[in-house]
Amino acid sequence: MDVRFFFVDFIALGWIGQNHVEAPYDIVGLLLTVYYFIFLLVIIPLMGYLEHKMINVNSTPVSNIYIENISIKDSNTLKKKQCRTTKHTVFW
Repeated sequence: MDVRFFFVDFIALGWIGQNHVEAPYDIVGLLLTVYYFIFLLVIIPLMGYLEHKMINVNSTPVSNIYIENISIKDSNTLKKKQCRTTKHTVFW
């Protein structure tokens, strides 16, 4: 589901709320209200849960990163470390 449709739903609910309670407006308002609350109470938490699962599957835990080649010149300079898993130089 797209956030743009939620925005259109929000605007349509405001417009429907200004109209009289008649045949087409009450049914459309009911359907838009159902989608509004389903989006807020079901879709957003479900997307957060799924994103959290995808991040945990694809990420490397911090405890698996090994640091080698530590060189410290003195306390005023940066510590230069090279990570074995990523092969990047990190300044601490």
